[in-house]
Amino acid sequence: MHGLDMARGSVVTNQPGGDGSSTSDSDSDSSGHRMQRDNLVNPHWIEDRDLKNGPIDFLPGVEVQFWKDLIEKYLQPLIKDAEKEKAQARGLKELRNEMVFSFFMLNAVFVIIVYMLQSNKDVIYVEWPWGADVNVTYVGPENNPVVEIFYDYLHLEPVGFSFIIFFSFILIIQLIGMMFHRWGTISQIVSTTKLPICERKAKEVTDEGDLRS
Repeated sequence: MHGLDMARGSVVTNQPGGDGSSTSDSDSDSSGHRMQRDNLVNPHWIEDRDLKNGPIDFLPGVEVQFWKDLIEKYLQPLIKDAEKEKAQARGLKELRNEMVFSFFMLNAVFVIIVYMLQSNKDVIYVEWPWGADVNVTYVGPENNPVVEIFYDYLHLEPVGFSFIIFFSFILIIQLIGMMFHRWGTISQIVSTTKLPICERKAKEVTDEGDLRS
């Protein structure tokens, strides 16, 4: 850092019994000479009356270089570049257009998939393993028939089944979070509740020296 030429102003004080003359804050100002200032060696504020008698220490060179690099890299004012700003604006517009296009395409694909699954629900389905209808058929002569048993399972649509699984998962997460929240609430209530049966009675010492509850 470069040195700064800084002059301190004089203060006029009127004390009882004084002549009202002006007194200078520093010897250098009273003599008319200005000291060359360096903010790392002899800054102006170090000659303050409240700090003059305090200990003086200096930053190590490594830390000084660190702060210089930090100021140069992060705290310097940005230089305006019209071409760079135009390029950034074009990049942001392209990003916006790509995100909007991707959003519409994902929605279109989702709608198409749902429509195809609904149209072919007789072919694409999930069998429900419980509550199946049993059909018994006798084939062959009456004296020695062949018994054929068929199970007719309920069919679940993939779309509806997926929604059921998804919302069931959300409900389970909400239930677990609610239980944790309720446990924290009841723990706080128990910790701040005073029960008379759990409190010790205060004991007093009488003049005779015995304890009285």
